[in-house]
Amino acid sequence: MTPNPSLNAATILAIETCTSACSVALWANNTLSFQLIDTPRGHSQALIPMIEALLAEAQLTVNDLDYVAISQGPGAFTGIRIGAGVAKGIAYGQNIPIIPICSLSILAQAVFTDTAAEHVSVMLDARMGEIYAAQFKRRTAAINTHIDTHINGNFDTNRNSAATEITPDFIITTPAQVCRLDAGTNGDTPNHETPTDESLAGKEGLAGKSVTRISENTVSGNTISEKTISGHTIAGTALLEYAEVIAANGGIPCSIIYPHAKDLVLLAKTGRYPTVSAAEFSPVYLRNNVTY
Repeated sequence: MTPNPSLNAATILAIETCTSACSVALWANNTLSFQLIDTPRGHSQALIPMIEALLAEAQLTVNDLDYVAISQGPGAFTGIRIGAGVAKGIAYGQNIPIIPICSLSILAQAVFTDTAAEHVSVMLDARMGEIYAAQFKRRTAAINTHIDTHINGNFDTNRNSAATEITPDFIITTPAQVCRLDAGTNGDTPNHETPTDESLAGKEGLAGKSVTRISENTVSGNTISEKTISGHTIAGTALLEYAEVIAANGGIPCSIIYPHAKDLVLLAKTGRYPTVSAAEFSPVYLRNNVTY
């Protein structure tokens, strides 16, 4: 369960379904291809045809894949399960490893590659007046040149590109956790049971760490006002729902809203993330309750 050497020569399929944006990416023959569509409640219909289209365009089949990279969560409950099911099915069928990477890390890397931000807070809308949040800081002063723009407004990106080399360029300063909004802002703060260590035992480590257990201390239930986000660049879907709350606490919004499979595959091919078998892989939800 240790990171592999650089996987530049490998063929990697990446799947990202943690939000309403459904994306897939393929790294093969030193070329990156990808598709992204915004399809709320349509992931189950869109995902497999998107994968088939990428493989056909590259004149490959699932038999040619060496790894499947998956955005393991946190995020939308149904979307995570759809992506995980497809990834596990391919990995089982081809007897190949899965590379799980936290959805919040994928977004963080996108911000660090596309902007000059030094401190980033990633916030995904978790519904029920809560967000999934993690904080990162830039590892180096260098800014990588990204392949192209993350948000093109159409959500129909499908093109090939010679890929710029990328390495994880962040340090985790606050692990992934559930964060509540302030009571009385956009509705009262919901009151539900914090996930226990036992309920989360065996889940993959988040944000590029080695495989670890996510403990009760990691899921702290802090409110936004208790977190230091003043001066942080904010990315993620929480910007669509809670922009006023974030701005009131000093967060600086950016245009990167959705995690994208092309960032996932580029992180996966660095070899810095542990692989697991299809049988070992479990999605990360961060909490037991997904709705009231």
